[in-house]
Amino acid sequence: MFFVKYEVRVNADFSMDIKFFLDGLAYEGSASLGYPGKHGIQGICREDLLCFEGAKVLFQPDFFYLDEDIHIDFIDIDIIKNGEHFKYSLKNADWFTLHDLRKRCFAIGEFDIYCPDDGLNVLFEKKYPAAREKMCDKIKYLYGYYKNLFGNIYSKGNGNIYAVYVFDRYNGKNIFAGAGMSSQGSTFFPDEQRDIELLSHRMFHAFFDSAFKNKYLLIPPYLWLYEGLAVYCETESVRELTGKNGWEALERRYRYALNKYGDKLKLDPMLERKYISCGYKMEFLHYTQAPLIIKENGGMEIIELLKKGFSPEDIARNLKTDIIFEEFDEALDEDLRYFDYILKTWGI
Repeated sequence: MFFVKYEVRVNADFSMDIKFFLDGLAYEGSASLGYPGKHGIQGICREDLLCFEGAKVLFQPDFFYLDEDIHIDFIDIDIIKNGEHFKYSLKNADWFTLHDLRKRCFAIGEFDIYCPDDGLNVLFEKKYPAAREKMCDKIKYLYGYYKNLFGNIYSKGNGNIYAVYVFDRYNGKNIFAGAGMSSQGSTFFPDEQRDIELLSHRMFHAFFDSAFKNKYLLIPPYLWLYEGLAVYCETESVRELTGKNGWEALERRYRYALNKYGDKLKLDPMLERKYISCGYKMEFLHYTQAPLIIKENGGMEIIELLKKGFSPEDIARNLKTDIIFEEFDEALDEDLRYFDYILKTWGI
């Protein structure tokens, strides 16, 4: 029997002490939450709410990532907060179970639970101030979009439930607390376009990973294909839901960036491994260039090829990757200024 146990103790000052037991060996560490990240504060630990992405608290040794055939008979998680024990257990964990454990949202607090579709639970933080029915309708729509695309992966019948935790802002800032195959948690508001886009993007990853369980798409040289498909489906699903055509903004960003930065952003997706250490190249490739390549090559047709068993290598090799748009000669607007700011934060 291969046994793993986590004991997470929340202290009075909201720091966390962690004990990790692996086949009789014990390791100790600590964790803190609330620091800024790309899409918001990275988890929260306070009196009324504890939420975090698994990897931020639940340490995993390197071989959990590297051993493709790993099998753990039992994983026990015990989170102790204000004297109460919150327990989670997993049996017969494989590589993708551990992948989900790293990515998923853990949340402890008081929530109002809505069940708008079979296999979908939406959990609103008690203090969430916005229109819940409106937010729930948008989540249900996106869930239905991916359910139609990937099949009935989640259902109460098979005990596989997808949970969306919806948090209020904290000190005026969004919270991000993980997005895996079984759950995601973040600050979402129904009239915030970017919140809906991120919700859809993360839901794509949940359905896609559950449907295909292809770890080779999660790392270069095919990570661009995976993220490009995510942004493609995000853009299409949100266009259907809200009527906003996100392709126009993506194309403008692409043309603007090439006009301003030239050779710095003339990237060959198949050389993705060369760009790993360059943040702005990976950011541009994954979230601007790759979805446009996917769109130019039929979009959903690529997902159908994956369903038929074609490998990422076979698919990528046959894609037309040299996309050409007309020169950029437009005035800057708020969207392009923010896009430029993002590239600069990644070091361009």
